[in-house]
Amino acid sequence: MRNRLTFLYWSRPETGGARYQIQMSALVAGLMWAVTVTLFVGVILALWVTLSPHPTYNLSGVINLSLLAGALLGGSIGGLNVRRQGCLHGAIIGFVYGILFLLMMAGGDLNALREPVIWARLPVLILAGSLGGVIGVNLPLNKTRFVRRTGR
Repeated sequence: MRNRLTFLYWSRPETGGARYQIQMSALVAGLMWAVTVTLFVGVILALWVTLSPHPTYNLSGVINLSLLAGALLGGSIGGLNVRRQGCLHGAIIGFVYGILFLLMMAGGDLNALREPVIWARLPVLILAGSLGGVIGVNLPLNKTRFVRRTGR
């Protein structure tokens, strides 16, 4: 912890240095949120293209932003659930989310995965998930902090 911002704790100081393990439930929750954001934006874009009388040519910027938002939100939900090692959990969520997206972009054609342009998004998604994990760990969700004190 540096300046009240937590990146990683590799061992528990209160238990004599016992190691933390990666929590699969936090990874699954973060991955579900990331995929849900992407599907939601995909449905909205499909409705926009279908129902809009205006020309819709290039939606790649919106798709790229939804991918970043999905990785960031997924990493923050994973970090929020685990409350420690948010950077690591977020990076794993961003990696798995990126691989799922790469396979979806390939569309079943594994020869398409040889293109370096497709692989350029993976490090960005890993970094976005990692940043989301750090944000999720550091969210001030202590319930006693938000309780209104009466009698003052």
